[in-house]
Amino acid sequence: MSSSTLRTQSSTLKPAAELARASHVRFPNESAEYRRAREALLAEEIELRRHIERVAEQRRALPPGGRRTWATTPR
Repeated sequence: MSSSTLRTQSSTLKPAAELARASHVRFPNESAEYRRAREALLAEEIELRRHIERVAEQRRALPPGGRRTWATTPR
């Protein structure tokens, strides 16, 4: 996948903070401080997953590498 395709896909995604705020999961008696911290953490987790996917796309787009031989395999 080309970098322009990746940029197009990422520009159509909702911001992570918006997705985190939209989460309806709540815990009994949670404080406002806890909710803010939980939403910040969730936004970071969403961004991490997106980053991992971008790296995976780059890995899949690599051209074929050299052929491994037993002589170059670490022991």
